[in-house]
Amino acid sequence: MPLVRSFSIAVAIAALALAHSTAAYAGWNRVSEHSGANLDEVGMVRDGAGVLHVAYRDREGTGPYTLRYRTLSANGRTWSTPTSIVGPWVGMTNPDLELVGGTLHAFWGGQGSTDVADPTSSGRAWYATLAGGTWTQSTSPMTYRATPYASTQVSSAVASDGTPWISWTITSQLAIHAGLAQGSEDETNLSVGCCEYASNIGRDAATGDLYVVWYSNVSGANGYYSRRIAPALGDVVRLASSAGTDATAGRNKRLAAASRTTGGVYSAYCDTYPTCSKLRVAGTSGPSLVRNLGSKPALAEASWVAAAPQGRMWLVWGDYDGRTWAVRSNKALTRWGALRSLGKPAASTTTWNVNADGTRGPLDVILNASAGSNIYQYHQRVLPGLSLSIVSRRRDSRGRLVVTLRANDAGDPVAARVRLLGTSLTARSNGLVRFTIASRVRSRTAIAVATRSGYAAGRVAVRLR
Repeated sequence: MPLVRSFSIAVAIAALALAHSTAAYAGWNRVSEHSGANLDEVGMVRDGAGVLHVAYRDREGTGPYTLRYRTLSANGRTWSTPTSIVGPWVGMTNPDLELVGGTLHAFWGGQGSTDVADPTSSGRAWYATLAGGTWTQSTSPMTYRATPYASTQVSSAVASDGTPWISWTITSQLAIHAGLAQGSEDETNLSVGCCEYASNIGRDAATGDLYVVWYSNVSGANGYYSRRIAPALGDVVRLASSAGTDATAGRNKRLAAASRTTGGVYSAYCDTYPTCSKLRVAGTSGPSLVRNLGSKPALAEASWVAAAPQGRMWLVWGDYDGRTWAVRSNKALTRWGALRSLGKPAASTTTWNVNADGTRGPLDVILNASAGSNIYQYHQRVLPGLSLSIVSRRRDSRGRLVVTLRANDAGDPVAARVRLLGTSLTARSNGLVRFTIASRVRSRTAIAVATRSGYAAGRVAVRLR
């Protein structure tokens, strides 16, 4: 290894700023056009080219609702101009999006009008398809039961055989429906009492099984649950939690149903009550992992988990100060990586909920938050953070300091470029890099910085004397 050249503190600080800026995105950008409600949340799906498709309900003042649609480019920087899927409608749930046989489908429930002669007045669930840049609404509702309009959201997923499923929750109803056609009888009601909330559906990437997840405050059965719904109905399973049976922080915003690439449908929820000082990521199979939040508790409903490549999982949450945080796990889902602080969209912000997609590696977060008296949807793309740790410090026979550093992503080694005191070296495949520092260097500490494309820089302070 070559000797490290002499340096100045100014040079080290400039290098640190440059490494950070090359990985930075533009912070929070507004997605929705008009001020909405604190129950608003988006539906999203990413296609094979990496484009993120997003649907949300939009309302100008106290007027009718329109279901709106936008896309985000694969690089996370360019939004398309908003277009309308359907509207105006008298009432509308939050939507969801799926690719069914390669065709984009939007799902929602609601009332198009109050005219009983209008089939959209029924309050049932509907869908629309996108072809040639034009959205076409289904000619008849998907569902027989006229209850989806009373839910906050319709959630969806696609089974291995290509069948779309939807779910919604209202008083004493946890409903699921398979297929696009309306049946001649009620959809399956999985409710066991009052009440279930925040249902969502996800597909296990390993088995292909479809699961519905939800929150329950049924007496004696508070908690978070999952149940297999396809190819056959399975048992009700309570997701891992250290909270007592009747002491679980609840939610009425959609619960995440993230399909981990190595198997399992995962959710994120508070693991402590009444203060959300721990968030747990747990699934229908595989390990569960807790994030201890310390003295900065999360908002119970403002948490989300999203799948990333190689079995990794993203966890994102909002706190009581209006700030948002994100962290990504290792491949084994046994430890968390570097914490990313996402700030907040405005000086005065209240976070209501978050949705996110991390299937390409980076995390696209869409945050529903109030800025002053207005509530909007905001977006930010987040890169996973590198970590840099000191493995050893020793003096050689010539009195030089030999420092071995390790670059890693949540403990998994990364062959990053590491800069220390003006010298840059590339770590080996095990993440290790070694610097030999001349004994004449007088500074007490220096900052080592690790960089690699697709990551936010990691850094560690190295004591020199």
